[in-house]
Amino acid sequence: MGFAIPAHDAVEGRWSGLFIARGRRLAHPRRRMPDHELILVRSGRLGIAEDGVDLSAGPGQAVLLVAGREHWGTVDYPSDLSFYWLHFRSRADKTLADVPQRLVPRRPDLLMAMLHRYIDDQTAGMHTPATAGLAVHLMLAELCAAPPAAAADPAAPLVGRAEAWIGHHYQDGISTRDVAEALGCNPDYLGRVFRRCTGRTLVDAIVERRLGEVRRRLIDTAADIAAIAREAGFHDLTNFRRAFRERCGCTPGEFRAQHARAHVNSD
Repeated sequence: MGFAIPAHDAVEGRWSGLFIARGRRLAHPRRRMPDHELILVRSGRLGIAEDGVDLSAGPGQAVLLVAGREHWGTVDYPSDLSFYWLHFRSRADKTLADVPQRLVPRRPDLLMAMLHRYIDDQTAGMHTPATAGLAVHLMLAELCAAPPAAAADPAAPLVGRAEAWIGHHYQDGISTRDVAEALGCNPDYLGRVFRRCTGRTLVDAIVERRLGEVRRRLIDTAADIAAIAREAGFHDLTNFRRAFRERCGCTPGEFRAQHARAHVNSD
């Protein structure tokens, strides 16, 4: 399905935030909202469904919940769950009717930075209706090129297992071959199906998972940056700084300073 985006002047940006489970064993509430909601999972796995369709998503995956439809949590929040959320409205709702609702952004780091900038500007009182609407429009445009998450692909369970294994072992200096060996499959085959299903390489998935943990700790803690990088699996600090700048557009220190005011909720 194509991703039809409302014109920027037809979008109204509303509230946003960063949800952190903090070990609370609750499920996402059952509700029906007047707003659309964009969710980008930062860590853990969000179990969620809308009108009976499973839209559960893991790290780096995005979900679009459509206004007026009932959605609910399918499982309790895992202790490591965190996700960005953004509510918005559109005066051209028909354009959203055929939007894929579970997507794998081509550049999850960029989308994460865009969401965090939106939250930061909201917290600082810098939003106007025009700038908020344009920011949401740009985020939807970034999602436009993302392939729908391939839940129907026969290799999807294997890809899910790979993502889960990476999520448990990313701190250990793992390679793509380690992932394939752990799952008992050929590395080349796993690499092909992983890219087909997610739009990313296995190397991308490992680096993004490590960077996701780094960003989380930069925001949530005052720990030393080098220590954070090593604990996230980056054993070469030069490569870490290069990867962070390339994917996040700034240094780790600049990221921490820019996002210090983010609105965080745990309810």
